[in-house]
Amino acid sequence: MKKIFTILLLFIGMINIKALENEYFKIEIPNGYKEEISEKGLYKWTKDDNYITITVSNNTQRYDILRYTEDDMKKYEEYIESSINKQLEEYNIKVNVNNVKKEKINNRNCIVYDTVWPTKESTGYDTYQRGYTYTTDKYIIMLTYSSNKELTNSEELNNIINSFNVLDNEIVYNSNTKIVMTVIFAVIVGLLGFILSAIFKKRK
Repeated sequence: MKKIFTILLLFIGMINIKALENEYFKIEIPNGYKEEISEKGLYKWTKDDNYITITVSNNTQRYDILRYTEDDMKKYEEYIESSINKQLEEYNIKVNVNNVKKEKINNRNCIVYDTVWPTKESTGYDTYQRGYTYTTDKYIIMLTYSSNKELTNSEELNNIINSFNVLDNEIVYNSNTKIVMTVIFAVIVGLLGFILSAIFKKRK
């Protein structure tokens, strides 16, 4: 009886996940999320007040987050925060970006950061986001998870990011390769700002 019950639980777990794979990445989307956008370079799923977005842009300048210095990381944090806030001036909301750091997830390097939106007065709750940015040989890929609850010990977020695999190769250098250290702020914030502004307008 216990064995049957275990198999049943495993089966339920399997049907509660939607696997997606394309030329850029593969990911498992939890049950209950509705696909809103799925086109080349932009993907979005929503469930109640939670959402997952993935953006893909060309890395023609071969930006490499692995080469970022501590100073680059600080500038990254400041630029994202100021750029998002500039787009939200009309809403009188200022977001906070913090905990910017490099991590290795599923054997791939990424920059991780948290964003807190003080939206309680307009929506009834604050909005918490975590962003993951990857640079590959061909692409800049960003995954953003948003929730109306704090993300500390979020099992759903952990399952999502642990299932996320970037499929393009990492950048390989040779003696003739010029390492471009220009920060990738403009590309990322342009895409992220568009998505976040659209979501906030919808809520308002």
